[in-house]
Amino acid sequence: MRVPNELEKKIIQENAAALNTFLPEATRRLDGFSDACHRLSAATTVAIGKEVQLIEEMEKILGG
Repeated sequence: MRVPNELEKKIIQENAAALNTFLPEATRRLDGFSDACHRLSAATTVAIGKEVQLIEEMEKILGG
């Protein structure tokens, strides 16, 4: 995944969380794995059908 341009600006300005600060944990919670996880882009794998759950886990970590 890659963050959209507007979010990229916020991450660079340190006004938003970078992907590597929450995505690996959200992925692990679903028994998936992350690879090459950086601030603005990341590769992560979860089982088919768990995409919505991944978003929910990311939101939990971010407090949303």
